[in-house]
Amino acid sequence: MIVITGDFIDSRNTNIDVSIDLIKNINEIAQIYYVPRNHESIIIVEYEKLKNKIKKQNVIVLENETDIIEIGDNKINIIGINDPQMANEILIEDLSIIDKELEVSNYDNTLFSILLSHRPELVMITLKNN
Repeated sequence: MIVITGDFIDSRNTNIDVSIDLIKNINEIAQIYYVPRNHESIIIVEYEKLKNKIKKQNVIVLENETDIIEIGDNKINIIGINDPQMANEILIEDLSIIDKELEVSNYDNTLFSILLSHRPELVMITLKNN
């Protein structure tokens, strides 16, 4: 599994073709998972173009979503949550956004989980508080 946890493009580096070339070069190695970060939220039009193109390359984009990997009889949650800045809610505390994103992701809490997040320090605080 290859994971990309955001900042794949930003306002200074919006050449989507460079990102797509990288995806094409690593796509045969393993399944790729991608979650967005704050830089993508700033340039939403380019991000939407990038997202559409990488999905065509069979990249799994997780925006507050869960994918389940099956290995034999075992299942594993792959949970991808957006950066709190993607919510564009400046009046809501980051930790509250993380809580909501985890809830919306619909993960099965009886399974082993891998969480993809650009800001793991917020997730750790959230998990400790629950």
